[in-house]
Amino acid sequence: PFERSGISRPSFVSKEDGTLLAFCDDQQGTDLKVTSVLLDPYGKFISEQHRFLTKYGCGYQKADALWTGSRMFFTWRSESYGAEGWINDVWFGVADAGGNNLWEKKLRTDGMLDADLAYGHGRALMVVPIRTDFDPMNGNRGKTHLAVHRFDVDGNEIREPLILEPMAGVEFGTSFIAPTKDGWLIVASTSMATSRYYLARLTPDGSLVSGPDLVNTGSDVFFVDMIPYGGGAVALLSGYLNHYSDFSKVLFFEADGSLRQEWNAGEYMGLGGVIAHKGRLFMLYTAASQD
Repeated sequence: PFERSGISRPSFVSKEDGTLLAFCDDQQGTDLKVTSVLLDPYGKFISEQHRFLTKYGCGYQKADALWTGSRMFFTWRSESYGAEGWINDVWFGVADAGGNNLWEKKLRTDGMLDADLAYGHGRALMVVPIRTDFDPMNGNRGKTHLAVHRFDVDGNEIREPLILEPMAGVEFGTSFIAPTKDGWLIVASTSMATSRYYLARLTPDGSLVSGPDLVNTGSDVFFVDMIPYGGGAVALLSGYLNHYSDFSKVLFFEADGSLRQEWNAGEYMGLGGVIAHKGRLFMLYTAASQD
């Protein structure tokens, strides 16, 4: 089996001939490398590539990966400290089917949290929380928005990104995007407010249809993961009920973003994810009461 120590928040992508694993490798001290590994269907190591040499925190951030059928896409956040404080650069990289780097570019300089990648209907999608009007020298922490980017199968960006604004006083948090069976897009985001999360719906061309709307849950929650499923999307939600009792839920969304059903998944989820295989859902996560 493939083994590494010091891997934080890995991303797994299924390919026709195996699995693509992406992660930020913090074994190099301050030289934190965005790394991808190709594994065969039995988990046997095929090849390993270093995507980019970044510093200051990539080892504790997520490196997300995507397979389009002909290209590998990667996104990650590189933190650095400058005269005006911390700078969060959002990077986007493209590799060919064999894992060879084709190009990479700095997509944004205002990233606040990790980006999420998804693919559907010939388009790659990315949502990333960004910080706007940030002026720490004058004591202005700015405001969080969501940037929704769309790319073709070669990695070329399609139009300008859509910027979603939060409601007054309720910041965006960890966010995910999922395409539905008819090409529409569901965007879900943790809100920096107790007992609520954000939900928005976009057209296939990236135009806003509804939201971002706040949905009440009755408890403090955050999103763990979200993927396309059953024509709509499925999301993992976790949190604390009445600020004390931990819990987690699985939410099933219709293509129009409405909640079809939900069921309790047990205790609090930490880092984790969900995948769909042959119509079944598999969840892997850290549990609050377990090692």
